[in-house]
Amino acid sequence: PVLPDLTILIAILVGLIGLVEAPVDPLVALLGTAASVCVGVAMTWMAGERGSRAVRDQQIQVAASSARWIGLWPLIGWLAAIYFFDWGVFVAVEVPASWWIGRYVILFAPAVALFAAGWVQQARIEQAVAVARGSVLPTAGPWHAVRQGLRRNAIALLPMFFILAVLDGIFLLGELGVPGITPIARWLDAMPLLALGVMFAILAVLSFFLPAVMRRVLATEPMPAGPLRARLEAHAAALKLRYRELLVWHTKGMVLNAMVIGFTPRTRLIFMTDALLEKLPEEEVFAVFSHEAGHAKRYHLPLFLVLFVTTGVLFHVTSDLLAGHGVPEIVLMAAHLAFLWYVLLGSISRQFEREADVYGAEHAAASLPPQPAVVAPG
Repeated sequence: PVLPDLTILIAILVGLIGLVEAPVDPLVALLGTAASVCVGVAMTWMAGERGSRAVRDQQIQVAASSARWIGLWPLIGWLAAIYFFDWGVFVAVEVPASWWIGRYVILFAPAVALFAAGWVQQARIEQAVAVARGSVLPTAGPWHAVRQGLRRNAIALLPMFFILAVLDGIFLLGELGVPGITPIARWLDAMPLLALGVMFAILAVLSFFLPAVMRRVLATEPMPAGPLRARLEAHAAALKLRYRELLVWHTKGMVLNAMVIGFTPRTRLIFMTDALLEKLPEEEVFAVFSHEAGHAKRYHLPLFLVLFVTTGVLFHVTSDLLAGHGVPEIVLMAAHLAFLWYVLLGSISRQFEREADVYGAEHAAASLPPQPAVVAPG
């Protein structure tokens, strides 16, 4: 499966943790956050300039290092706004909860500006790499780069805003005294663990609708009928892999990837980008399809959701206990982020990828007669 940018996930978590009411100097929060955004955007631009120049000079390692900083500078700027200048505290104090989802729009506005700058610079380096390799990517302006970044991360952003809209809607209706909602809002307010459970329940329900949403958010169409589709369908039947549709994801040749989304056969969609289908020989496309089949047959998506929910609950409970013993909140948050980065999205995610590789290698010949070994260049 294709996961959203890890820095985006961290930024969301940091922003929500920082949205607490506490004493704050509004002028410091506003000016400091504005400065964080300006510095972050400037550093991102400098990293993009350095990377583009390195590509032209064929210094690939320097370009790769610059690309990594392009991904990190927006997160660094966001962390500065939240932890040094109390932007989340400012929003919690100054923006009324009655503004509903508008409160979160204001909260994450600086992060959007920072990450948008990063996406623009990443597209700039991709264009430079394409030129250096003798190919030409379609001309893409800054707004196109931002739209592509939002689409790529829609799998995280759309469920997050829906969950926040539902939970905040419950609290808002409770404050307005809507019959039947007020006691529910009070229970959720008094029991944060219950609110966390409701959030995860909404996430579980959303997982059944997310594939259809992603199909519309991304530029997709059913894979055209032909020998390749017939071969992939026959292979899926041999593996007893059921799915709703096999889709081509149009990226104007800029993304070479594939993913599978959906927990059940009726919701499962398999995406393959146009670049993957155009640039890889049929045997390698077949291998990629077998790898994605491995994710579905090994139940990686539901397992990942279960692990995410379980660790979220455990960290919530243990954080309350440790905070009661004087452990600083920033230490607890750092531990949570480290677990997400190195364990859940690190070693466990890599383990899932290895399992899918092994499954694909073991089952890629399921629908083929005996074949000699295929030697790939390099």
